[in-house]
Amino acid sequence: MNGYDGILLELVDDFSKCESVEAILLSGSRTTPNFDSDSDYDLYIYSKGGVPLEFREKIADKYFNYAELNNTTWEQEDQGFFKGINVQVDIVYRDVEFIEGMLEEIVIKCTASTGYTTCFWGNLIKSDILYDRNGKLNLLQKKFDVDYPEQLKKNIVSKNFPLLNKIIPAYTNQIKKALKRGDLVSVNHRISAFFESYFDIIFAVNMKLHPGEKKLLKITGEQLECLPENMEADIREFFENLHRKEFDIVDKLDMITDRLEKLLEKMDLITD
Repeated sequence: MNGYDGILLELVDDFSKCESVEAILLSGSRTTPNFDSDSDYDLYIYSKGGVPLEFREKIADKYFNYAELNNTTWEQEDQGFFKGINVQVDIVYRDVEFIEGMLEEIVIKCTASTGYTTCFWGNLIKSDILYDRNGKLNLLQKKFDVDYPEQLKKNIVSKNFPLLNKIIPAYTNQIKKALKRGDLVSVNHRISAFFESYFDIIFAVNMKLHPGEKKLLKITGEQLECLPENMEADIREFFENLHRKEFDIVDKLDMITDRLEKLLEKMDLITD
């Protein structure tokens, strides 16, 4: 933590006065040792029934010099910059019962997604609890602070690997069609989807919780042991040459997939 903790904890104290708020958790790049001037706080407000917009407007008026409320692009969120210090805070609102049900699906039932399967799990486990009205989030952290299930690893691989280039609706096949049509937006969209599934597999085979979309090459290179041959160099080459006309996008994605396939075969997670 750092010198901005005071105003942050005042904000937390005010949120705790809302009757529907069950718990408040903190994460984000500003809470890490390597934060920089662009780092922010991520504040997670767990509630029953939601936090009224009128209450949130009062919070924003008191603490932020600029705010955007009720952004719903991903989850229900408010964003603002603290007065005086101009540090960004992203406030995410979650229903406490919904998040418990979601984690039951992932951790207990081993249900895989197409990309980012364990992000919510990792977020809950790694966040700091700043307020916990009835101890509910503390219990949830303990409940889901368990070893990575072997079956979840297998399910993530079986769900995501075929989507790379092994089945008719595979991302590489969709990219080929989009390239023929000159549909560059679709090409970009499917490339992003390809790497969402790809990195979901990478974190799964290492039995590590997915950290989200930021700094993936840095994290995988520094923290994971089981990686495909030449992974970082291949991915860097792909993105550095992505817009060159003579660069074969699909061929490079196939190479990246082939090297992942060799790793999965070596780990007995797929068969020939």
